[in-house]
Amino acid sequence: MIELHNLRYILIAKPGDHNFLFQQLEANKEADYHEIFADDGSCHQFYFLNKISLNKSNPDLKVNVLDYRYTTTKGKEINFSWVTNIKLSKNNVLQIAKAGRSRWKIENETFNTLKNLGYNFKHNYGHGKKHLSTVFCMLMMLAFLIDQVQESSCTLFQRCKKKAGTYRGLWETKRSLFQIVPLVNWETFYLIIAGEKKLNTS
Repeated sequence: MIELHNLRYILIAKPGDHNFLFQQLEANKEADYHEIFADDGSCHQFYFLNKISLNKSNPDLKVNVLDYRYTTTKGKEINFSWVTNIKLSKNNVLQIAKAGRSRWKIENETFNTLKNLGYNFKHNYGHGKKHLSTVFCMLMMLAFLIDQVQESSCTLFQRCKKKAGTYRGLWETKRSLFQIVPLVNWETFYLIIAGEKKLNTS
């Protein structure tokens, strides 16, 4: 369907889920190997092959497969693998790997945060009336966007986050203070959270 719309893709393909695909990669003598040693001492290794069958069920669906191993300066090895319809060569495999990892990074740092760090994305609000669950989801995404802007540009928010330690800790602190502190303005509220202004209990 992606190719019917003339789009490009880089999709994760794990060896355990795509045995036939990786058997072809290992058996084919035309597969290319390439490695790059970075200035920091890390190593990028690429094993790739163009135009092979995605699986036994779809032998006519051809993809390009990239198996990538990254070795850190401390010797730790990390493996990734993708299929793509972008033709692979020694000139572009590093860029393809970076793009593939960026896609994972976006997914992990966005959806993992929304699900596990206090935004309750996996919570089922129910459909309700007039698309209630969709409205809740949009409000949650809006809150996440505002938090991202604050974290990147507001030094006071950054100090609050540092004081709380984690996102979840910061959200819990904010919820607790909302119960007992009249919200005069956001600056005062954040200064209290950051420990830079005393809480007025009078």
